[in-house]
Amino acid sequence: TTEIYTLSLHDALPICKHILENAQLRAGKTLTNIAITIHYAPPRSMASMHYIERLRVRSYDHIFVLADRETESYEKADTKTVAMIIQLRHLMDNQNANGEGKVVSNFNPVVETCTSIAEEQLAMCGITNVVNTSLLLSRALALVTMKQVSHGVLMDLLSIDGNNLDIQDLQAYLGKGEKLPAELSFAEATSYVHRAAQQILIGWTQERDDGSTEYIINPKQKLETRPWHAGHRLLVIKDV
Repeated sequence: TTEIYTLSLHDALPICKHILENAQLRAGKTLTNIAITIHYAPPRSMASMHYIERLRVRSYDHIFVLADRETESYEKADTKTVAMIIQLRHLMDNQNANGEGKVVSNFNPVVETCTSIAEEQLAMCGITNVVNTSLLLSRALALVTMKQVSHGVLMDLLSIDGNNLDIQDLQAYLGKGEKLPAELSFAEATSYVHRAAQQILIGWTQERDDGSTEYIINPKQKLETRPWHAGHRLLVIKDV
């Protein structure tokens, strides 16, 4: 069962159900093993440790922090976001030191920001998995303005009934008894993905020097081989 815990300043259950309905529509099946729990916090207390402690953050596989766009300005929304990240890190560090639960060594949430200043502040906290949605919107508008054909591409990727962007294991494309290769080029990975109907490889994962993982989109050296193991992932577009 997938458990979703949400800290929200309003009743987020209808929104969660709407997102789930869209996910089921894209997947073409009913997703039944999902449990949603909503924790409410007043708007001015979203970053309060009193409310953050209610979340079992050390047990989560993934953490997403969304910007509060209902606040007065983007700057205030980002201030609240950065404060929440600092509180979460402080909470985990204290629990690690006290030996409470499992030790979390890699705190790397996905964080939505509205300004570049917040990105710099989060980088100082060691958080690099940041999505500036305001910048994404501006770039999308600029792309469509410069090339109107891009509108169709974006609609196909982002609409509910369009294509899916998915993360896959290379093992999903191997035949029965076929072993995972120890080395792989992007061209070879593309040929593996083409074994599946209506799927296109657009990127893959790669380790940074510090051991963290990043996604490389459309790598330039497509014939150059690199080490490959079970922890690596492929980024594909699926025609649904």
